This record gives sequence, structure tokens and C-alpha cells, in this order.
Amino acid sequence: GKVIKVKVIVDIIDYLVPIVLYNRPVTYYIFGGFVFLPLSRPYLRSEYGSKWSSKCAVRLKDLYFNGYKEEKDEEVVILSRVLASDINVGFHKFTNCVLESVNDKKVKNVKGLIFEIESSVKNKTSKYIKFLFEHNVTMVLELDEAIKGMSKIMSEHKIKFDRSPNLRQDGNIKEYNINSPKSAPTKRNRQKKIINKQENKNKNDN
Repeated sequence: GKVIKVKVIVDIIDYLVPIVLYNRPVTYYIFGGFVFLPLSRPYLRSEYGSKWSSKCAVRLKDLYFNGYKEEKDEEVVILSRVLASDINVGFHKFTNCVLESVNDKKVKNVKGLIFEIESSVKNKTSKYIKFLFEHNVTMVLELDEAIKGMSKIMSEHKIKFDRSPNLRQDGNIKEYNINSPKSAPTKRNRQKKIINKQENKNKNDN
């Protein structure tokens, strides 16, 4: 047969849902008791165990196996869970919901989510903030009440910052007091344990 030379461009497959996080910190953002995270395999394993693919929602599994980035910084932002409070009554049972938009603006990643929320707070364009999730699930918080209620929520769950270290670049991030005598018992600090658990899972995956 004849020998031919063929040029092939080889590129790294950029999966939408990261397989490993290496030494990157766990990314999270909390607003009004809503805990948002980017979806990743370490997170799925921390939530559902080693057999996560047979236990998690079909949509999450589909995004992991079949999702590819269209833009470099694209992420699947999920509502991990809701830290129960008077300001988010009715939403406590929702977990691992895929976020689509905030105030009708599409969310590309956690940074984009923060930008939309902080823009709404700064510009005071509305009294409310609307989160739209897959399956047309809508959750609405009153903006002022969500901001006022943050101190109590963070104190009860003993979380110092409303966002992870990699999202605190501007240096003006509020540190919440977690030593309040009104803080809830340790057993209520589930979200902090989940964040720590995911960080340990990241190390084991690497």
C-alpha cells in the first residue's frame, strides 16, 4: 500500500463538568441561604458516594458524561442546598438544582451569578431577585430581607465567608461573626461539613 502523511490537530477535551479539581479550592457562593456550587465529579462523589452515577439525578449524570464547554469559563452552576431560614421558607427541600438564569439573565458560571446578584443590589433595579432553574422551577427572594438575614444564617452554620477564597479577589468581602452566643448547635453545621468533605474527596481523587 501507499504511505501517506496526514496532519491531525490534537486538542484537550474540555468537559463541562470537571473530572478532578487537583489542588483548586472548593468553589461556593451563598446568598439568602442558597448555597451555589459548580458541578464536578468530586462533588457528585461527596454527595452520593462512589456509586454516584446510579444514585444522582439523570440530568446531572447526563451533564457529566455528555457535557462539553462552549466557552472556556463555562460551568454548570447548581443550587447545592438551602440553609433554612425565615427568608427562604418554602425552598428548604430543594437540592442539586441546575441554575439557568438570575433575573432573566443567563448564568454562565459562579462568577457570573455573583455579578448579577451584586449588580441587582447596587443598582436597586428590583425589590426581588428571581432564580430560574431547570424544569421551569422559579425561586424568588426579597432582596433586602435576603441581605439582612445573611448574618444570622452564616452565624448559625458557622461559615465565615459567603464565598470561597478564589472568589474574594477584590478584598472587600465581609467576614461574618460565627462566634455569636445565639449560634445553633454544631449538629446544624451540615454545609460546612459538606464543603470540608468535598475538599477531602478532591485530595483522594488526585
